Amino acid sequence: MEVVADADGFKDYDEVEVKVNRFKIINLSPNPVSTDLTIDYDTDGANSAYLMVVGTSNFSTSNNYLLNCS
Repeated sequence: MEVVADADGFKDYDEVEVKVNRFKIINLSPNPVSTDLTIDYDTDGANSAYLMVVGTSNFSTSNNYLLNCS
């Protein structure tokens, strides 16, 4: 990684390790959604997984859904 100071243009370098999560949401459609949402996800190799849907108007409301990992 290269960092350049705004004040004097001094450059410094460092190494960074990036860890990427293997499991991910691939696609959400349609976006925005009104009633029904289709979610494509990758959980191959996971023992278990769930999806948490949080309300947009009241963040204290949520629903959890167990996902099929195969």
